[in-house]
Amino acid sequence: PPQYPAAYDDYVIAVGATRYDETRSYYSNTGSYLDLAAPGGDIRVDQNGDGYGDGVLQQTFSGGDPCNFAFWFYQGTSMATPHVSGVAALLIANGVTGPDNVRNRLEGTAEDKGVPGWDEEYGWGIIDAYAALTQEPTPTVSISTDKSTYTTGDTMHVYVNITNPGDAQTVNISIGLEKPDGSIRWYKNVTKTLPADLDYGKEWVLTLRTIPAGTYAWHAILADPATGEIICEDIAPWEFVFIEAPTENFEGGLERLRLL
Repeated sequence: PPQYPAAYDDYVIAVGATRYDETRSYYSNTGSYLDLAAPGGDIRVDQNGDGYGDGVLQQTFSGGDPCNFAFWFYQGTSMATPHVSGVAALLIANGVTGPDNVRNRLEGTAEDKGVPGWDEEYGWGIIDAYAALTQEPTPTVSISTDKSTYTTGDTMHVYVNITNPGDAQTVNISIGLEKPDGSIRWYKNVTKTLPADLDYGKEWVLTLRTIPAGTYAWHAILADPATGEIICEDIAPWEFVFIEAPTENFEGGLERLRLL
């Protein structure tokens, strides 16, 4: 279930914790409200081999005794969140104004982890201070299906999500299907201007008829329309297993997969 106040998305940036190897720490919550991840430590392990548990070294007191003030290794989202707060302060000090602009810069320049784009384990990724201070955030695209294997007559749900956490930007959007022979049929190839702070989702529902058995893959690409350079790309592979069906169910074919 959502955890508050972290889930107040209009007012709060929810931060998860990662370990030394940049995987999610065991204690860090996941969910639809997660925005970013940052180093939170895991004192159960010593992945960097320095002889200490992999906590976050900080100057504080231990055991509830304010007289016992020293450097200690701690773990938790309470250790992860100050990383994000610190970078936010640096952005403001360097002229990035307004909560939305600060959020967009933090999320748009984070180191993407897990599935491309946003996900429930890392949010938009692990905070990257250098990138936040030196780079403009870029658009992202993700594509996925509801299952990994389909057969004759199945219904497929295809999900596409396009985000633009930065300023308005013009991109070329391409969506295509790679066939078992390696060829790609492009169903969408348009140039669009993505508005700032965009988070757009689209679902297509397709009925699979008589297509060859084998491995297919949806491709989604955002590219610079002037240079053709790929800004972001995602691939969603899936298998089709052919099953004999009555003749009346054989209408259509690969053209039934048309998206638009």
